[in-house]
Amino acid sequence: IRNEKDIEKVKQLDAEIVTELKAVLAEQPNNPRVWYELGSAYSWISLLGGDPEVQLAAYQKAEFLEPNNFMYINGVGDQLISMERYNDAILELQKAVRVGPNSFTYLSLAQAYRGAKIYDLAKQNYQKAIDNFSSHNDGGKWDAQILQAQQEMASLPK
Repeated sequence: IRNEKDIEKVKQLDAEIVTELKAVLAEQPNNPRVWYELGSAYSWISLLGGDPEVQLAAYQKAEFLEPNNFMYINGVGDQLISMERYNDAILELQKAVRVGPNSFTYLSLAQAYRGAKIYDLAKQNYQKAIDNFSSHNDGGKWDAQILQAQQEMASLPK
């Protein structure tokens, strides 16, 4: 889907993925990974005018089923950011940091603080993301994420 340029093809692929995931959920309704993947699949639909609340509900179900998985918590936080619910996102992402701090969580938390216009904490978390990505960047695997964090941090008001 990420590489497909034809919007109609994206819609078709996404509909197939959602259908498959729902079929799996019919057999495994308490599988948090499938709920998380469904939330991700719904993200393509939401980009095309779908309901972001449906995506949020799928991520929240994954988190409910496995509440100590930072990836599921982070999914909820990122979705809240996309819905401009920054204060809710901050609370969610602070929980993710407590469960398992990582580069992506710090980057998301920085973005939530930026959205909430709490720039000093946004800068702190951008720097944590940069430092964390850099410490695991053998071979340049995280160069794009480091650059993204640097650019976003540089664009904050002084």
